[in-house]
Amino acid sequence: MKAIHLLSKPQGLPIGMTAVAGVKDQYRSEAWPLANNPDLEALIGGWVYFHDTKADGSRIGGRIVRIELVNRVDKAISEGVAFVFDSKLEGRKQLWRGADHGMAWTGGIVDGTYLHEALGCQGI
Repeated sequence: MKAIHLLSKPQGLPIGMTAVAGVKDQYRSEAWPLANNPDLEALIGGWVYFHDTKADGSRIGGRIVRIELVNRVDKAISEGVAFVFDSKLEGRKQLWRGADHGMAWTGGIVDGTYLHEALGCQGI
C-alpha cells in the first residue's frame, strides 16, 4: 500500500478540490504536477492526505479511487493529475511523511505504514 501527502492551502475545501456529484464523501483534487512520476499508478487503492502545513495533521484524506490526467492552464508544467478519493475518517489528523524541506509541497510517494493503510482498511 502506498500513500502521498500534499500541501494544500486552506480555503474551505483545499484549493482545487471539489465534491464528486452524486457520490457521498468522494472528492476530486487537481491539478498536481505529478503526471511524469513513474510510480503514480502504485497510489491507486492507496491513500492521499491534504495538509494546511507540514507541521499540522492532515485536514482531509482518503482512499484513492482513480487518478486522472489533466491540463494545468497557465502553469509552467502543463500536465498534471487529479486524485479522486473517498474521504475517510482515518484520513484526518495524520502526520506528514516523506520530504519535508522548506520547499516541499509533497512528501512524495511513501510506503503505507499507518495501521489503516497496512491492513487495507476501507475506513468508516
